[in-house]
Amino acid sequence: MSDVECSGQLNDSWQPDAAKIALLQARNAELERQLQQCQLQLQQLEAIQPTFAQQILESTSAILYVYDLVEQRNVYVNHQIAEVLGYSPAEIQAMGDQLFINLVHPDDLPRVLEKVRQCFSGKDDDIFEVEYRMRHVSGEWRWLQSRDKIFKRAADGTPQQIIGTAVDISDRKTAEIALRQYEQLVSANPERMSLVDRNYIYRLISESYLPWSGKQRDEIVGHSVSELHGEAVFQSIIKPYLDRCFAGEKVHYEAWFTDANHEPHFLGVSYAPYQEPDGSISGAIVICHDLTDLKRAEVALAESDTFLRSIYNNTQVSLFIVDVLPDGEFRYGGFNPAHEQFTGISTEALYGKTPEEIFPPDFAAAVRQHYQDCVDAGSSITYDEQLVFNQQDTWWITTLTPVRDNQGQIYRIVGSSLNVTDRVERERERERERQKSQLLSEITIKIRQSLNLDEILQTTVNEVQQLLQVDRVLIYRLFPPDWFGVITTEAVSSPNYSMLHQQIVDSCFAANYVERYRQGRISYTHDILEANLQDCHKALLQQFSVRANLVVPLLQDHTLWGLLIAHQCHTPRHWRQDDIYLLQQLANQVSLALDQSQLVESLRQWVAQEQGLNRVIQAVRSSLDLDTVFTLAIAEMAELLQVDRVVIAQYLPERAGWLHIAQHRCNPQMPDCLGIEIPDAENPFAAQLKQLEVVRVNDTSTITDAVNQELAQIAPGAWLLVPIVVNQKVWGSLTLSSQQHQFRWTDGQVELAQAVADQVAIAIQQTTLLQQVQQLNQDLELRVEQRTSQLHLALSAAKMGTWEWDIVTDAVRWSPEIYEFLKYQTNCKGHVLDEAGNLLSPMPTNDLFFARVHPDDRELVYRAELVALQNQQLCEIEFRIVLPDGTLRWFYDRATCILDEHGNPTKLFGVCMDINDRKQIELERQRAEVQLRASLREKEVLLKEIHHRVKNNLQIISSLLNLQADTLPDPHLLDLFRESQRRIKVMAMIHEQLYRSNDLAQIDFAQYVQSLIADLFQSYIPIGLPIRLTHHVDSIELGLDVVIPCGLIINELVSNAIKHAFPDDRAGEVQILFTFNEITNQFLLRICDNGVGLPSDIDIRNTKSLGLQIVCELVGQLEGTLEVIQQAGTMFHITFPRHRMPE
Repeated sequence: MSDVECSGQLNDSWQPDAAKIALLQARNAELERQLQQCQLQLQQLEAIQPTFAQQILESTSAILYVYDLVEQRNVYVNHQIAEVLGYSPAEIQAMGDQLFINLVHPDDLPRVLEKVRQCFSGKDDDIFEVEYRMRHVSGEWRWLQSRDKIFKRAADGTPQQIIGTAVDISDRKTAEIALRQYEQLVSANPERMSLVDRNYIYRLISESYLPWSGKQRDEIVGHSVSELHGEAVFQSIIKPYLDRCFAGEKVHYEAWFTDANHEPHFLGVSYAPYQEPDGSISGAIVICHDLTDLKRAEVALAESDTFLRSIYNNTQVSLFIVDVLPDGEFRYGGFNPAHEQFTGISTEALYGKTPEEIFPPDFAAAVRQHYQDCVDAGSSITYDEQLVFNQQDTWWITTLTPVRDNQGQIYRIVGSSLNVTDRVERERERERERQKSQLLSEITIKIRQSLNLDEILQTTVNEVQQLLQVDRVLIYRLFPPDWFGVITTEAVSSPNYSMLHQQIVDSCFAANYVERYRQGRISYTHDILEANLQDCHKALLQQFSVRANLVVPLLQDHTLWGLLIAHQCHTPRHWRQDDIYLLQQLANQVSLALDQSQLVESLRQWVAQEQGLNRVIQAVRSSLDLDTVFTLAIAEMAELLQVDRVVIAQYLPERAGWLHIAQHRCNPQMPDCLGIEIPDAENPFAAQLKQLEVVRVNDTSTITDAVNQELAQIAPGAWLLVPIVVNQKVWGSLTLSSQQHQFRWTDGQVELAQAVADQVAIAIQQTTLLQQVQQLNQDLELRVEQRTSQLHLALSAAKMGTWEWDIVTDAVRWSPEIYEFLKYQTNCKGHVLDEAGNLLSPMPTNDLFFARVHPDDRELVYRAELVALQNQQLCEIEFRIVLPDGTLRWFYDRATCILDEHGNPTKLFGVCMDINDRKQIELERQRAEVQLRASLREKEVLLKEIHHRVKNNLQIISSLLNLQADTLPDPHLLDLFRESQRRIKVMAMIHEQLYRSNDLAQIDFAQYVQSLIADLFQSYIPIGLPIRLTHHVDSIELGLDVVIPCGLIINELVSNAIKHAFPDDRAGEVQILFTFNEITNQFLLRICDNGVGLPSDIDIRNTKSLGLQIVCELVGQLEGTLEVIQQAGTMFHITFPRHRMPE
C-alpha cells in the first residue's frame, strides 16, 4: 500500500478510538518489516557492486581517475597508473595539489591548467581533451591523452569533481615526430625524389622538384611524366627504364635533360620498385642526381690533361717524381726538362737513384727528411731551400704532394721547385731599402719627439751599425780653431773596437779636410792601403785598425760640428751607393737635431736667465738690504752664465779707485778678491766704464796696461765689465770672469749682465731712498718718544693689571685692573659677573678671557702662552680686546713661566696693560711712511724698464698660449685660448704705452682706446664684414688701476658684440663712449650696439659666460655700477667714481 493510500485512509477514517490505534500499530509493524527487507537487499547489493566496479576499473588498459577541482588533488586513480608512469595510486594521491607541478612537463603545464579552468564553466555532457607529457618515475617523459567530463557538482551546481581517462600515446607521438623529421629530411635533400605509379603518373614529389621544373606541386602531382618532360623524351629515354623498374629491376642511367629555364643538365637517374604490403609493385621510386658539374669536369679534365702535359714539358718550374718504396726508400722516377736545365744534372743520371747516391751527405739527409715529412703529413708540404748549383747560391720554393694508390697507401711523391733566386735577391734588396727607410723615418721621428741630443745620436749609431753590419759607427765631435776631436758616441760589433771618449789630434786634418767637410763633402775609402791618403791621416786610421771608412760631415748652422763615420776594421769594404746615401740622409737629420738642440738649449738658457733675472728683481723689490741683493745677484749671474767669478766694485771718486765690495767664487780655492782696490788712474777699462760702456775681454793675456795686467794674475781668463749706473752716473761695475779656454762673450750674456746691473742700480737707488725714509723715521720716532714719555707719566699714575694661571689645577686669578680691562665685575665671593651683575662663572677662567679676545687674535695668544710653557721663556704679545659694546682696544701682555723645584712649569704669571694710544701713534707713523714712499714713487727712474719687461713677458705668455692652441683639436678649447690671448694683449698694450710715455704712472686713455679698437677690428672683423666701430673718448690721463679694468671691459664687451650681436653677416655698429663728469666726480663708460640684443632670460650678474663674469668683477673692482639696457640692441652703462691718488 502506498503512502498516499495510507494517508487517504487515515483521513477518511481518522477516529481517536482504540481500534484505529491498533490498526495503525499493525500497519507500522508491516512498514518496519518491509524496511528491514529493503535494507538487507541494499547491503547485499552494496557488497556486490564495489567488487564488480573495481574489477571493471582495474581491467581497462587506460588510466582511470577522479580529480577534485576544489581541493585540486586526485581522489582516485586505478592501478594502470603504475604501468604507465611507475607510481602507485597512493603515491599519486599523496602528491595532493602538487601533482601537476611535480609530474607535468613545464611546457605543457599551462595547457593542462587551462583545461582544468574550462571544466568550471562546462556542461555535464562536455568532453575535455588534452595531450601532455608526464614524467615517468625513471625520469623519462611519457605522452598522455586525457578525456574528462564533469562527475560531481556541489549543492550550488558548481563542478566539484571530474572523471577521466588517460591513454599512453608516447609511441604515436614518437612516430609523429619521426615522420616530421623524415619529411624535413626529404625536403632538405637537394636530390629530386618522386613516386610514379604504373600509369606513369606522379603521386608524390620532393620540394627540390619545384624550382627545377618551374611548376607548382599541384601542376605535377596527378599529371603524367610525359607532360613534364615531353612526349619525345618520355618515349625515348624515360619509359623504357620505368618499364624495367615496374618489372622488378633497379635501374640507373645518365642522360641530358632540360630544366624550366631551358638550361641543359646531365642527370643520374635511379629507379627502384615501390612494393605494396602484399609484395605487388605499384610504382617506382625516382631519385635524380644532378651530375652536370661532374660531367663538365670530366670534359675539362680531358682538356686539361693535354694542357698539363704541355706545361710539364715547357714550364720553367722544375718538376720531378719520387717513388716511395714499401721499405721506406725514396728513388727518383722522372723529371721534366726544366729540372735538367736548372740543376745541370741529366735525367739519366738521376733516374732510379736515392738522394744519397746523388747529393752530399748533409744535403741528402735534408732532402730525405723533406720526403719523409711529406709522407708523415699525408698531404702537400711547401718549404724554402738554398742550393748550390754550378757553384752559385740559388733559392727554391719546393712543394711535395703525396700520391695514393687504391688502398690509400702513398706510393709516389710529385714535387715542384720554383727558382726564386732573382726574387729573393730583389726582396733582400727591398728589405735593405725598407730597413734604411725605416731607420731614416725612426730617427726623424726620434728627432721630432725627443729633445735629448745624446739619445738621438746613440740611436743613430746603433741603427746604422746594425743595418750596415760594420765594425764601428761613431760620432766625432770637432772643436775649432785647432780642430781636435773627441769620440762622443759609438756603436761597435766588438768591445775591442771601442774608441769612446778618445781625444784625437790629426795634424793634417785642419789643413786638408776641414774646408771640404764644411762644404758638405762625403769621403769614403774602400781600402786605405790602396787609397791615396795623406801619410799622417793613413797612420792615424791604421792606429785604430781602420781598413775602410765612410765619413759624412755634420753641420750646424753652416758650421762643421762633427763627423758621422762608419769603420770596417781589418778587411776592405766596398761601400754601396745606397750606403753612402743612407749616411748622408741620416747626417742631414742629425744636423736638424743639432739645430733643434741648439734652439732648445738657447730657449732653456733664455728661460733660465729670465727666471734668474726675475729672482733678482724680486730680491730688489722685497729687500732693502744691499748685501742681500748683491749676494743674490752675483750668485744668479755665476749660475746662469756658468762663469767662475762675479764681483761688484764700487767707484770711489774721492779715493780715485774701485773697491771690490762683493764677490761670488764658484771654487773656494780661487784667490779672494774681496776688499781689493783698483786704481782709477791710467786704467783704460775704468775710463770706458765711466763713459757707461761695456768692456769685453776674451783673453786677459792680450791686456797691455799695467793696472789690469796685475789684476789678471789673480783672475786670468775672460772678463766682462758692465757699468752700474745710478742717476745717470757710474756708481760701480759688475765684473764677470771665466777661466774656460778660448771663452767668447755673447751678446745674450752681455744683455743679461746689463739687466742685472740695472737691477743692482735700482737696489742702490732704493737704499738711498731708504736712508731718506729712515731719517724721516728718526724724526717720527722722536715725536713718538715724546708722546710715549707723556704716556708713561700717565701709566705710572694708573694701575697695571696682573694675572696668574695655575696649569696644574687650571685655576685663574685676575687683579681688579684685569676685570676693568675686560669689563667684568666681581663680588666678595670672587664670582665673575657681567656689567649687569649677572653671574657668569664662580671664578675667573681662560674661557672668559678668550671670549673677550678678538677672534683673529685668539690663536696668536694661545700659541704665545704655549711657547712660554714649552720653552720656559719670557713671552710678549700684543692683541686686541673686543668689549661688550663692540669697542676694540689694543693690549700688551708679558708673561713668564714659574717652575717648581724640579724645573717643571707650574704657573704662568703675566702683566697686562692698555696700549691702545700707542697703537694709534704707530698707525699715524705708518701713514706717514706710506705718504713718504708714495712721494718717492716717481723717482724710480728705471720703472720704465719694468713696464717694458712686463710687456715682453705678457707677449711671451701670449706666444706660448698660441703655440699650445695649435695643438688643440677641440674648437671650444681653442676659442678659450684665443680669448685668454686677447686679455693678455689688452694688458700688454697698457704696459707698452707706459714705457713709451714720459709719465710712468699714467697714460692717455683716449690714445690707448684708439689702439685697442684698431686691434679689435683687426682680430675679430673679417675683411668685407659690414660692422663699424666708433668711439668718443675724452683725453684723460689715468692710472693702471683704472686703465687695466676699463681696457679689459672694453675688450670683453666689444668682442662679444662683434661675435654675437650681428649673426648671418648682418651690418651693424658698435659705439664706445668714455667721459668724466667733474661735478659728480664720476666716470661714464658706455658700450652699445644695434644688434640682436642679449637673450631675454639672461641674468647679467649670474651667468656662465666667462666674459660677462669678468666684466662684473672688474666693475666691482672699480667700485662702480653696471646697467644693461636692451633697446634697439644692447647698451652697457657703467659709472664709477674717481679716486684721488695719495699725495
